Amino acid sequence: MLQEEEEKNSIQVFTDGSRSERGVGSGVAIYRSGESITTIQCRLNRKCTNNQAEQFAILTALEHIEKIQTKDKRATVYTDS
Repeated sequence: MLQEEEEKNSIQVFTDGSRSERGVGSGVAIYRSGESITTIQCRLNRKCTNNQAEQFAILTALEHIEKIQTKDKRATVYTDS
């Protein structure tokens, strides 16, 4: 029950980065109380690695969380790296 309450009141962030023959990119989805706040997509320089794309997505998410107008800044970041 406590975990459900924490998830309701906190911010959930999902990040991903990828590199393929088509290019390099990062993506972020931010939710609060189960509702989407924003999604962000970034195309990166082709010289970037997959790990750099993943890290850039996390950094981008943290920068956006800082701007969210809420007194509770707790966030759970879900990433595959």
